Amino acid sequence: MQFFLTFGQDHPLKDCWVEVAASSSSEARAKVFRIFGDKWAFLYSIEYFEPEYYPSGKVGRTLA
Repeated sequence: MQFFLTFGQDHPLKDCWVEVAASSSSEARAKVFRIFGDKWAFLYSIEYFEPEYYPSGKVGRTLA
């Protein structure tokens, strides 16, 4: 499954998103916490992600 990580307005990556590949939302959250700790805002599934709100686009490689 595909998930999309976003960041808060005070974060340097506020206008970007990170793609996360995981078999469940729990697995995706665990991957995100290993890399970013608690310095992020939302983790969306593909059905709810709206990339137009993140004009700088994808940053980095997909977390797999």
